[in-house]
Amino acid sequence: CLADPRIKFRNASCGRPVTSTEAPLTTPPKATELQHLARYRCAMDALITLATPANIATAIIAMNFAAFAAFGIDKARAERGAWRISERTLLHLALFGGTIGAYAGRALFRHKTRKQPFGNDLRLIAVLQLGAAAVGVYFLATGALG
Repeated sequence: CLADPRIKFRNASCGRPVTSTEAPLTTPPKATELQHLARYRCAMDALITLATPANIATAIIAMNFAAFAAFGIDKARAERGAWRISERTLLHLALFGGTIGAYAGRALFRHKTRKQPFGNDLRLIAVLQLGAAAVGVYFLATGALG
């Protein structure tokens, strides 16, 4: 990955790259700034390359499995009086794609079913994910993404 070779300087007023076809408004950037820009661009290119439907599906399946397992582990630890997995961690697992696993673990292990704030937070996460999925399907179906 290489930074755009046309970028010569940075515009001081807005930070926008100034290409070789425009008149430079500032002095040339330090080498470290160009290196940072190149690293950032490489990281974004790698992330976009990895964001295939198969990889996204695999990640969601893995997060659901992790959420399901976390609920089971936390229930077993609760019964033994041992160190517990925090509610925040359980909610984060749901937020990052493990909502179905969280609901399945909650139902199967009968865990965190009476905690009203936790249930409300889990429902909110599910509603937000369903809304985001609906918006994504709409944009894909209408071709509005370009």
